[in-house]
Amino acid sequence: MDNFPRILSEVPCARPLVKPLQGQRVLVTGAAGFIGKLLTRRLSDKGAHPIAWTHQTVDLRQTKATRRHMEAAQPDAVIHLATSMRGRQDAFVSRPVDLLMTINVLEAIAAVKTVGVFLHVGTLDEYGRGPTPFCETQAMSPLTSYAAAKAASGLFWTMAGGIHVRLPLVYGPGQDLRFFVPQLLRSLVLNIPLAMSYGEQIRDFIFIEDVVEGLIRILNAACAGESVNLCTGVGTALKDVVTLAHSVSRLSGNVQMGALPYRAREIFDCVGSTAKLQGLLEWSPAVSLEEGLRQTLQALTSSCDNERKN
Repeated sequence: MDNFPRILSEVPCARPLVKPLQGQRVLVTGAAGFIGKLLTRRLSDKGAHPIAWTHQTVDLRQTKATRRHMEAAQPDAVIHLATSMRGRQDAFVSRPVDLLMTINVLEAIAAVKTVGVFLHVGTLDEYGRGPTPFCETQAMSPLTSYAAAKAASGLFWTMAGGIHVRLPLVYGPGQDLRFFVPQLLRSLVLNIPLAMSYGEQIRDFIFIEDVVEGLIRILNAACAGESVNLCTGVGTALKDVVTLAHSVSRLSGNVQMGALPYRAREIFDCVGSTAKLQGLLEWSPAVSLEEGLRQTLQALTSSCDNERKN
């Protein structure tokens, strides 16, 4: 990290890709993750040449190895999704590694001359308990080490001329069962208990297809060195998501609301403003929560059918 002032001067200021994406080499870190897998497929569908980096192919903790792989890839764009561990557990010991990986990717970008635009993906949790809807001019006030690491990485990323994209709660088919929506739907389909809090927390839910489409569109946005919220701007309480899931599935289930306490440092209102996103792209996420739950339920039902057979 001692060389970071030099890195800042060497990383090119992000510039939009030339439309369309055909033939563009887009490097995606964290390509084996929930967002990364669909993103690489959609990039390929649009005629780009995705370069998928996973923790098994490139160790982003290693400065020289990251640079060597970047020089071999010679990408036109970079989307940095990778984190040091799965999920959002508040593990302080791992979070400095997230920042180290971010800086290693930036240093590797500085070593090549081909990268035109580079995106880093963060979280609305960086705003903490600030006033909602969160707008990009607000000060960061993270309450967890996960959010703090994302905020710090975003600062380094934008200082280098990249684009920092903050996401709300992402959901959709194929998401890990550690997350709320798949846990909820699975409990309804299999009629198994789900313990949760009273569900008064308000969250901005965004469907995975909208996330991927938004990230691809931002590759052509003129916002070098800036942060942008990629969200719906619609807040829904978790208890209302349960009600909507009952309606969509027509299953009663066994959701035990109030069985769990609220988390320490719980954020009760986490909704982002879409004003900047709409101004940059003239586009907004298109999938409603009801439709997103329906598509997620359909995919999860097939998975649960296989689970029953086995």
